[in-house]
Amino acid sequence: FLIAAENLNKLYKLTTDSYSQAERKKKLGELLSLIESLQKTISSKPEYQEVDVISKFPPDQRTYMEEGGVINGYQYPIWKESMGVLNIYEAMMYKDPDGFLNLSNKQLKRFKKWERAKNIYKFPFDWGQRTFSIAYNINGYEVKQSMIGDCSVVSSLGVCAHYEFKYNYKKRLVSALIYPQDEFGSPVYNPCGKYMVKLFFNG
Repeated sequence: FLIAAENLNKLYKLTTDSYSQAERKKKLGELLSLIESLQKTISSKPEYQEVDVISKFPPDQRTYMEEGGVINGYQYPIWKESMGVLNIYEAMMYKDPDGFLNLSNKQLKRFKKWERAKNIYKFPFDWGQRTFSIAYNINGYEVKQSMIGDCSVVSSLGVCAHYEFKYNYKKRLVSALIYPQDEFGSPVYNPCGKYMVKLFFNG
């Protein structure tokens, strides 16, 4: 909605005739009121509050949790429900501050280039109509190991994906952990290119 408001404001500044200016100014006001209302609703829900989750644990347990969140030199924060909702849509295309994923020599031999999903597939996405679901109807047969080089991770993903398939996607172990999501809790395409994944490791 913020992106839509910014674009509408740009159109308003480019418009010269008074009638179109009045119409777009009215729509911009309505959109800003909607954004303000949504922000108040989100800020009033406890699950979206920016709270320090780790502070409720004893000091020794906090130390274990913080140190356990460091993998390959990266600090992974403890999950908060707000992570899957707030700051996931941005005005510009998202760029990972840590850069591209490091690949092994074996992977680099077959690697061509990093590419955004929108440049590979034309998503039928419309801000005003609907979102495009991703990671739906997954199964273990889709997971292939040849270039990743970590059979423990790949096999776990395969088992979890096939679990969803086995129970007709009524029990979801993978797709329910990818954000952003629609009103049904299913992951959807983000035109900004940013996704959040909720993972459990080291307890």
